[in-house]
Amino acid sequence: MKRSSVRHRDWLVIFDGRKALILQNGGDERYANLQTRELREHEQAPTRKLGSDRPAHVHESVGAARSAVEQPDLHNEAERAFIADLAHHLHSVIITIAERRLFIIAPPRALGRFREACSPTLRNSIAFELRKDWVNEPLEKIESQLFSTRRR
Repeated sequence: MKRSSVRHRDWLVIFDGRKALILQNGGDERYANLQTRELREHEQAPTRKLGSDRPAHVHESVGAARSAVEQPDLHNEAERAFIADLAHHLHSVIITIAERRLFIIAPPRALGRFREACSPTLRNSIAFELRKDWVNEPLEKIESQLFSTRRR
């Protein structure tokens, strides 16, 4: 995807598997003024609270042997659901607000999961993607990193 300038009123969506910041540029292409529109988080519960069932067992087709079935990684599933919910939320925003451009910033794994959950409409509104983990950075640092990264 070609690097684009973050214009006035463009959105930056910065997320990982547990937290998402939706920011809007109140400034212009040269001087950003990022303002928080929304913060979305989900609590990362300990594994003991996510699933307490014993692993399932499968009977072999021959003989009396039984094998345990590997339990799915529930943290992975919670992360995938959070990112899919974020994509659904952004899709509903995009279809109600015309001409909205999005800049997506996320670590590679979260970005891949986001792409899986994107609708074609949402995908068309993405102006730029950046594979960085900036979700816990202060806004001033995001502004300086984004605009210095964009100029390189």
